[in-house]
Formats: sequence, structure tokens, C-alpha cells
Amino acid sequence: MQKNIFNNISTDIVKVISKKNNEPSWMLEYRLKSFEKFQESSFEQSILFKRYNDFLTKLDLEDINFEGNNQETETEHRGRHINFLQVNNEIVEKNIENSNNVIVTDINEAISKYPDIVKSHIEKNPIRDKFEYLADAIFQTGLFVRIPKDVKMLDTIRYINRQENTNSGIFNKNLIILEDNSDFNLFIEHYSSIKSQNIDSIFGYSKDIFVANNAKLSIIEMQLFNNNMISFMNKRTEIGKQSSVKLAVGYLGGKVSRSRSYSSLIGDNSTIQDLHLVIGTKEERHDLVTSICHSAKGTKGSVDVKGVLTGKSQMTLKGMNKIEKHAHDTDTFLGGHAILLGNKARANIIPGLEINNRNVKAKHSAAVAPIDEDLLFYMQSRSLDKNTAIKLIVTGFLESILKRIEVEAIKEQIAEMIKFKFDEMSLTTIQDEQEEILAVKGEFKKLCKLSEIQNGEMKNMLIDGKNILLSNINNKIFATGGQCTHEEVNLEDGFIVGEDITCPLHLSKFNLKTGKALNPPAIDELAVYNIKIQDEEIYIEID
Repeated sequence: MQKNIFNNISTDIVKVISKKNNEPSWMLEYRLKSFEKFQESSFEQSILFKRYNDFLTKLDLEDINFEGNNQETETEHRGRHINFLQVNNEIVEKNIENSNNVIVTDINEAISKYPDIVKSHIEKNPIRDKFEYLADAIFQTGLFVRIPKDVKMLDTIRYINRQENTNSGIFNKNLIILEDNSDFNLFIEHYSSIKSQNIDSIFGYSKDIFVANNAKLSIIEMQLFNNNMISFMNKRTEIGKQSSVKLAVGYLGGKVSRSRSYSSLIGDNSTIQDLHLVIGTKEERHDLVTSICHSAKGTKGSVDVKGVLTGKSQMTLKGMNKIEKHAHDTDTFLGGHAILLGNKARANIIPGLEINNRNVKAKHSAAVAPIDEDLLFYMQSRSLDKNTAIKLIVTGFLESILKRIEVEAIKEQIAEMIKFKFDEMSLTTIQDEQEEILAVKGEFKKLCKLSEIQNGEMKNMLIDGKNILLSNINNKIFATGGQCTHEEVNLEDGFIVGEDITCPLHLSKFNLKTGKALNPPAIDELAVYNIKIQDEEIYIEID
């Protein structure tokens, strides 16, 4: 039996949240019913995938506060005229003017002002995931959108969610409704603050999306949480006749990211693109489930998941595309691919197709592999260093996702986020390669931060009266004596070929790994020091 890691949530918390929001009785009843179903539900509904969710039962969430007292509200995003800024459990800024009967507001205002619309839609999907039920029971805020018939919102709405608290559990409820012949675009960003305390927090949501006929919806979402955040992201999308939906999510952070995306193509000639991009570092866990159900004629659906994993990060994709009996002329695709950088990263891709109609096109593709060494060698032979070559290969790998983001400003911002993650990935790779070294002769002393010595750089440093040369070659750190053994000349002014450094004065060469002098006039070897990387700091062993 799976351990219940949410024992500290009770109906009392549900009632407190509902009372704080001054909700009507029907909303409290909906919350309590959802909480009851949450308690009855398992972490994984499919018996085939239960073993991939065992890690959830090992999380220590005993001290999480789910009532969401707003402890800290200062954030760098304040005052920047963002459409919606959420800090912890509250939308603190709202900059939008509704016109033409458009409603874009927070869910609590919608429950108060438009109860019939909310009530009629939230009860449309009775069978839900465990954490959808939890979000529906204890949500404190969220986004409500209703775009009326024949209204096209050309500007992209930007929603920023910042989680600043520690040991908090905060859930949102989002409801997005597009009526016939309407357009809407949404860009959501999730962040959390770096905390010195090693205390986990939770953020999650349930998002119900209803797209009527001849409508167009695009939702781009980027998650850049720090490594104390556990996220539960659930969305369900219902798509009507000749409508198109694009959903894209980038998972670039967090301790655990659990995502569920269920799409139903119920109208003839409707389409869905469900895109996911994962960049995992350190010990991150990314658990993704996707599902597309084709129940109408001429529908087209595609799931495309790309993952790049380093450190001890892990990704699991469980996908299922279903074509029902009467869904003639359907075209469905399910793809999952991952590149592993390092021997400790892991990825499981489990695609599935259920086809009940012969007059269809159905394809799936899955691959998990390390980076192509032949391609890497070719690029290095064209004067690229290893780190640059890896970044170019990975960028090309992810391009099939990025090129489908049409708004150039959003694409550029996502590229910046990915670049930040690449830099973290480089640091993680160095740590993985060198974390096993232990002191055998002396004492390890801190030299500098790992970020202070970028790939391809050399620096002379003094520690305990010793002149040390620190070198970063293809993301591997070397520490040697800092001066030529023939004459006292700082080697940081020399030049490196492979793992050999050449003295700038007399052109003597030394191997950075062994310290050996390779040619005269230098004869004596350089001192070589053991390296340890810990908490992104570089330590060297001093005799």
C-alpha cells in the first residue's frame, strides 16, 4: 500500500479556505467532494505505471502548510505592468482592461460574479487525476478566462507566478473558455526564490480548458522553479469543431515536476499540438503523462516531448493516444526523445496507441541515447570546443519544439531561460565527474566558486602561500602549480592545446593531468592537486 504523504490535509483546511474566500455553499460542496475523491484515489491510476511513481511516497511533506499564509510578498516582478502577477497564494497585480464582454480575471472573482458559468464548466470532467482533485479542493487563486463569440484577442496575456514562501503548499484553479470563432494567447511563467534552508514547498494547479468551434488557443508555459519546489501540473482540454490548440510547456527546474495533460478532440477537423521540453540537472525528477483522445472525424493530434538530462536527473514519459471507433480520417502522433549527458541521468519513454478505426494515420516514436559521439568529434574537428559543440547539438535537438512558438518575443525569452539552464548543466557535469575525489594526503581548502572559472579559462590563485593554476578544460577542472618550473612565470598567460599548457616565456609544455614536463628547458614536473566540487565551490587538497 502506498504511503499517504498528505495526512496533514483535512476537511478543516478545505473549509477554512472556502470561508476565507466567502464562497457560496455549492462551491464548498464541490471542494469537499473533490477532497473525498482525492483521498480515495491512488497516485497512479494505471497498474502498468505504478512503479514509476514510487518516488512520490518517499517525499517528506509532513511540515507543509496548505492554508497558505502569505509570509513574503516582495518580488523583482512588481511594478512591471504584467497582466497578472501572483505571489504565493494571491494575485497581487492585475493590469488588464476587459471589453467586448471579454472576462479575464482571477477565479475567486469569477465564482462571485459569474457563478453559473463557473459551476457549469467545473463539473464537466467528473473523472480526474488524484492531484486535480486536490487542487480543486484547496485552491486559493487562479485564472478565469471567457472569450465570447467572434472576439479575437491578438495581444498575448502574460501571467507570472512567483512562489516566495518556504514549506508552503499552494494550488491554483484555472478555467479557460473560448466560444465560437474566438482567439486567445497566454504566456505563463513559474518562478521561486532561492532559499538557504533546505525546505521543500509545493505548487500545483488544475486547468480546465474548453474550446468551442472555429476557435484558436495558444498557451505557452515555462517552469523555472528552484530545487526546493515540487510541482503538480494538471490540465484537461476539450476541443470543438475546426478549432486548433497549441499547448507548450518547458520544465527547466524544480525538485519534482509531475505533469498530466489530457486532450479530447470532440469536434470534426479539430487539432491539438501538445509540446513538452525538459532540461534536467542535478537530481531533478520529471514525471510526464500525456493523452490525446480522438472521437471525431478528420482530427489531428500530436504529442512531441524532448528531454536533455544531466547529473542524476530523471525523466519519465507515459503517453497514450486513442482513436475511437467513429473517428475516421484521424492523424495522430506520439513522440518522446531524450539525450543523456553523463552516465547517471535516466529517461523512460513509454508510448502507447489504442486504435479502433482502420481508416487513420497513427505513428509513435521513442528514443533515449547519449549524445552522438561521431557528431561531437566532427564538430570538434571544426575547431569547436567540446562544451560549445554539445550546446549546438542540444539546441538543434530542441529546435523542433522551439520553432513552433510563433511569438518572437516569447521565443527569445524562452531561449534566455534555456541558456541559463545550459550554464547550470555545465556546472553539474563538472560536479558529476569530480565529486568522488576524497582527501588522502592533506586537507581540502576552498579555492573559489565553480562559476568563477568558465570553460576554457585559466587563473593563477594564491592559497596558503602556494601559487595555484586553476584550469577549466572542456568542463573538467585541473589544479596544478601556477608557475613554470624552469623560471617563475605565471602559466595563466600561456596557451592550452588539449590537456597540455605551454609556458608563455620559454614554450615548455606541461600536462595538466600529470604535471609532467613534456619538453625543455623545463625538466621538473608541476605539482598536481586533487580537486573536490561541493555545493558549486571548488576545493583543492593541500598537503
